[in-house]
Amino acid sequence: MRNGVLVEEGSPQEIIFKYEADSLESAFLTLCSHQDSNLAPKILPKDVKKTHNIESNNLFKNGKTIDSIRIKALLKKNVHVLCRDYWLLFTLMVLPFFQTCIFSSGVGVNFKGMEIAIQNDEISLNDCKHISNFNGCIFNNDTTQLMSCIAVQYLTSLDYTLVEVKNRHAGEIFVDNYKFLAFIHFPKSFTQELTKFIDTPNEYDTQALSYMHFAKHNLLFKNQIILDVTNAMRSLIYNTLNSCSNNPKVAGLPMEFNALYGKEVKVHVHSTAAVFLAMGAFYFSSIYSVSTMLSERMDGILSRSMFAGVTILELLISMFCISNFLILIHSGIAVIIAYVFFSNPILISSGLLMYAMLIIIMSWIGFLFGLLAAGITPTKAGGVHIMNGWALSQMLLSGGVWPIDGQLPLLRSVSELLPMRLAGKTMNDITLKGWTLGHPSVIKGTLATFGHAILLILVLIVLSKIKKNMWVIHK
Repeated sequence: MRNGVLVEEGSPQEIIFKYEADSLESAFLTLCSHQDSNLAPKILPKDVKKTHNIESNNLFKNGKTIDSIRIKALLKKNVHVLCRDYWLLFTLMVLPFFQTCIFSSGVGVNFKGMEIAIQNDEISLNDCKHISNFNGCIFNNDTTQLMSCIAVQYLTSLDYTLVEVKNRHAGEIFVDNYKFLAFIHFPKSFTQELTKFIDTPNEYDTQALSYMHFAKHNLLFKNQIILDVTNAMRSLIYNTLNSCSNNPKVAGLPMEFNALYGKEVKVHVHSTAAVFLAMGAFYFSSIYSVSTMLSERMDGILSRSMFAGVTILELLISMFCISNFLILIHSGIAVIIAYVFFSNPILISSGLLMYAMLIIIMSWIGFLFGLLAAGITPTKAGGVHIMNGWALSQMLLSGGVWPIDGQLPLLRSVSELLPMRLAGKTMNDITLKGWTLGHPSVIKGTLATFGHAILLILVLIVLSKIKKNMWVIHK
């Protein structure tokens, strides 16, 4: 170009060959000479089409084909960006492991170390530690067995902290002042009257009943203490009859209990572990997509990349690949922590393949919802708030904290349709009931969960047509 006029266009070698010159400088001098003598045509520059208004309202039809080379370049770029963002990397790779450990060890498990005041008129707590279980039949007159010690030892085995008090009045005062959760009193004739209760119930003295006074400020504490004390008494009578060669069933209920499913479910966390894993797959995928897309948007990286020829679809494909890789790593480790280290019950069946698929589908739903949040919110903080609020709401409504059977009918009908509820319930059916790959409920739950992913894709397509430049900010 000379004096604002394009005198020749082509590669350096083409220009040298065309003008039979030895170098590019000689060819340029020849062109200048021709321009001065008006021998060379004046080639005016073509109008450059303005591209600062990038049409992004159609997600798929943008006039360009998907280029695998550009996708690979975007993959490398996004991986490098992720590795430099230490807080995001910590949130996606390290935080899930801590949360899984905390959830499995501290949520929905039996309470340990609860303090109970004890007044045992038969024997002190220290002396109870040296008495063996059932060293003879209590119906024999020469036995020295004390049944109150057996009940105390049973409660101690459940990790209760038993504290001896002087009298019944002091124990009740301590409970009323919230220093202890319960008070249990064993009278002096407890073993003797228990023998009468089993052998001759009509002669049993009700004044020799054991007594319990408990606090009611916490329903879960109260229910566990009552259940454990009741089981201690049932175990006491059962083992007493068994040690005396009597049929222990006579002291039980005239009913046969048969658990069809979930025989290994002992605590609440066993039935909520699957919901927690589904929530993790959703939440961390959504955090990655909303953070990455808003970074591209707010920093103007996406608009510059599109000016260079990159399409939004290529960027989404690269982000989707990275998201799947991350979710496979952290979900795999979370499953190992939940089911191996913390021994949550799991039945091996072909349905475990669908279990893994449901975790992946939930990560897809989270990824798509993160893109949706990135398109409607202008800031990273807003996107993260949307993710936190929606994930927490689903966890509360989907049975992760409390069964949905306690919800109002209208709210329950909404909860039944949530993707976390659909995936969590199906995953529970697979791990706790052993349902296989071809079970109708497993197929139905998986298809319904996948339907949410399809619905989000349709919403993104429609929104990208309605809201122009949904993910692009031009500076």
